[in-house]
Amino acid sequence: MFSNTSPVDCVPAARGDAFVPFKVIASEFSICTKTLKAWGQRSEVGFPAAVSIRGRWFFSRKAIEEWKKVAAASAAAGASTLRAS
Repeated sequence: MFSNTSPVDCVPAARGDAFVPFKVIASEFSICTKTLKAWGQRSEVGFPAAVSIRGRWFFSRKAIEEWKKVAAASAAAGASTLRAS
């Protein structure tokens, strides 16, 4: 997990995963909720889909962490391509 959440901020999901509220994920990336919503609507971003639970939106912690790894690798590959040019 990350430091700005408490145990009540996360909803248990499948074994070894948790659902994290929409606003917490926006805060984690230091973006507003409108930007997070836009990321979810743009297929080229590849951001994980949100899940609605009792009218609130959540993201899978595992899916977010996997997306971070892919995004970081993609950024590193792009940066190395720019250096090679």
